Amino acid sequence: MGISNNADVLNSEDYQPFRSFALIWGITTLIHQLSFSFWLQTWPGWLLTYCAFLVVLEPRCFVRFSALIVTSLMNWFYKLPFVPNHMLFEGMINLMLLVGIIWVVWQHRKDLPSKKELMHEAWVRGWPFALGVLVKFVHLNLTSEPRNHLIGGATTLIMVVAIGSALARKPVEIPKVRREFIDTVAPVLRIQIVIIYIWAAIQKCNWDYWNPVHSCAALLHKEIALILPGVPAAPWSQYCAIWGSLMFEFGIPFLLLIPRLRALGFFAAIFFHLWLSVHPAGGIYSFSSLIFASLYLFLPKNATNELQSMWSRTMTTISKGRPELGRKVIRWTIVIVFVLAVILQGYLYLTQGRTREVFETKANRIGFLLWLIWGVWLAQCYLVAVWRHRTSFRTWPNRPTLNPAWIMVLPVLLNGFNPWIGLKTQTSFSMYSNLRSEGDGNHAFLKRWDLFPMQNDLIELIDYEPNILEPPEKPRNFMQHANSGPIFPYFELRRLLSEHKGNVRVIYRRQGKELGVIREGDFITGDAHLFDPIPWYQYKLLWFRRLESLEDPMHCTH
Repeated sequence: MGISNNADVLNSEDYQPFRSFALIWGITTLIHQLSFSFWLQTWPGWLLTYCAFLVVLEPRCFVRFSALIVTSLMNWFYKLPFVPNHMLFEGMINLMLLVGIIWVVWQHRKDLPSKKELMHEAWVRGWPFALGVLVKFVHLNLTSEPRNHLIGGATTLIMVVAIGSALARKPVEIPKVRREFIDTVAPVLRIQIVIIYIWAAIQKCNWDYWNPVHSCAALLHKEIALILPGVPAAPWSQYCAIWGSLMFEFGIPFLLLIPRLRALGFFAAIFFHLWLSVHPAGGIYSFSSLIFASLYLFLPKNATNELQSMWSRTMTTISKGRPELGRKVIRWTIVIVFVLAVILQGYLYLTQGRTREVFETKANRIGFLLWLIWGVWLAQCYLVAVWRHRTSFRTWPNRPTLNPAWIMVLPVLLNGFNPWIGLKTQTSFSMYSNLRSEGDGNHAFLKRWDLFPMQNDLIELIDYEPNILEPPEKPRNFMQHANSGPIFPYFELRRLLSEHKGNVRVIYRRQGKELGVIREGDFITGDAHLFDPIPWYQYKLLWFRRLESLEDPMHCTH
């Protein structure tokens, strides 16, 4: 697209950071959906996708954006704990955004329409919404065929149409609420981003990550070298990948925090995540998309003005002088391309099988290609805006204010501590880190302090029938893509057996003793506690990695 040397100057009324952020966040949601297509089998996934469409088509609407955040959290909670590290982090961001939404609406409660008008709006919007949700609730909880695909599809369609009728009406607007929302949440999100960078780097400070024979960084670099001709894969380049990744992950947050170096940190983040996303694994480019969306809230006002001006000129060029028409064309194109991509993914699954191989080597490449187009375009827009206004980065945009959204920094901070206090080892911001905290661990300076007993109560499976560790031929969630080693906490054995249907026989070693448990029909021999369902709050919050060994080097896992 053509970019003039002098950016169009936008006045204060044209400055709409909320609209740009909402659009980018909506597209990021669609990128996530393309990278992990398990949502096709769940009603919260369909509902989230629909709300993302509504935001992309009209990103100025605060009501639609709020619906996107709520449905994203519903989908997130539905999938917990089996989500990738970055999706757990996005859920924490969305919780913070929800707190911010509630706070700014409460702050402007006096600007709301009259109680009578609000009651009328609530009724007009609410009854179809309630009807759609009720139909889905009855289908899932009060019918004998919750897995009937025809009934499931019909009830999902009813729910989506009902919610659409509620959201499609002209929203109740509150003066200044969108601008104040960005001012409220932007400083909090920036600190959340800094924390996850630091934790991701700390978790990688282990001996196996530093060893190119086993390092995830070396492995990913070699796989990228197979894709990009001319990229070296020699041992020296693997060392560069290991220490370079640590340099970027430790360096980016500190560069972003130092006013004079903030623009450099922005360039480093764009380069690093664009490079990582060349690897077509769904979790990697999905994470890059999340970081790109979050970086928008690091931009000072001059840079966001520049960005909006660039986009306005592009829309004007596309529509020959009618920018609003150009926006509609682009937004509908995004929705239509996404739908076509999902149809193509579905066709691959139906014709070639819903297997892990099809997911990784074929269906997921569709999402990767669309991300690459979006990511490169957004990156060059960011870089132009940052370069032209690099001196503006010396002061913070949206200076921090005291508000309840800051509470949501705490879970991000505490999540990285989980492996070191005896709690979960998955989704502890240890993505592709080779980290092992179990046993003696492999970290260079952190040692586990067992405030909780989970990691100290490991079992090793010796024999089992049927094979309870083997991923199914048709994976239904992210957990079934995880590694399948025989060593893991007793907690995970209880999860496996309590969810297993039918007879099962397991011999395992626990605390040096060889034990066995058998279930035949209603009769249980051995530790019957293993078949008790896990309390929901533990089930949703805890997930542990399965290990091949406690002594050998830790191989690369997500």
